Amino acid sequence: MKAVFDIRNRTLVERARLVLQTDGMSDDALRRAYRKLARRHHPDLDRGDKRLKIPSIVKEAWEAREGPVVLTTVDGAGQPNAIYATCVRRYDDERIVVADNYFDKTRRNILAGSRGAVLFITRDKKAYQLKGILEYHEGGPVFEDMKRWNPEQHPGHAAAVLLVREIFSGAKALE
Repeated sequence: MKAVFDIRNRTLVERARLVLQTDGMSDDALRRAYRKLARRHHPDLDRGDKRLKIPSIVKEAWEAREGPVVLTTVDGAGQPNAIYATCVRRYDDERIVVADNYFDKTRRNILAGSRGAVLFITRDKKAYQLKGILEYHEGGPVFEDMKRWNPEQHPGHAAAVLLVREIFSGAKALE
């Protein structure tokens, strides 16, 4: 049986040597290189406003989606949380809005700064995933728009907005 390797129990220098696979570097230089690499690839750090317009093929797929979407967030410990969401709309060419009717962990994750993803499938069984930055609106134009289309029997506490930064169809990245 293969042993399980848990990098969390290693010191920063040990992790850096494993990830960077380097010898001969001073511990301080290694720490700086590792932290720079960790910041560059950290999923919760915004890398500028690289707005991504949803392409027409994805807009058409969105209109042909079947069933609820899956909204995924991550908590501070890296634990994913996924929910089905039925009260959802494309707000414009860059944003997807999900009504917070009964969020709990999802709300906490968004307010803590989690990035997110929306996964949906079309009637033709083609899957799409939109990833990006999440905002939580309890007022303002996006919230008011959500209140107009959200069914009256649902509370509509807030509008969770996914600012789309990456789009995938299966494993293929779309631009």
